[in-house]
Amino acid sequence: MNWGLLAALLGLAVYRLRFTPSPPATHQVAPRPAVAEVLADQSDSVAASQLLTPLENGELKQQVTAALAAARPSVECVKAEGSRVGSEAAKPAASSAVFATDDRQNRFGG
Repeated sequence: MNWGLLAALLGLAVYRLRFTPSPPATHQVAPRPAVAEVLADQSDSVAASQLLTPLENGELKQQVTAALAAARPSVECVKAEGSRVGSEAAKPAASSAVFATDDRQNRFGG
C-alpha cells in the first residue's frame, strides 16, 4: 500500500509540474481602422492596383492635424533662427573666401 500511495503522489507531482497549462499571456490590441465601404463583390474582376476597401481614417487625420498644429510654432522658430544664423554665417564665409583667393594668388604668383 505504501508503494501505491508513493506512486500516486509522484504521478500527481509530475502531472502538476509538466502537464498543467500555464496561464495565458495577456495582449493589448489596438483598435483597427474601420472599413468605410467595400468596392468589389465576390465575383468581380479587379486590377492589381485597384482600391478594394477604403478605410475610415477620420481619427488619424485629427491626430495628424493636432500634431502639425503643435509643431508649427517650433518650425517657425527654427526657420527664424536659421535665417538669422544664415545671415550671420554668410559674412565670415564671404571673408574667408576672399582670404582663400588672396592666399592662392600669393602661393602661385597669380
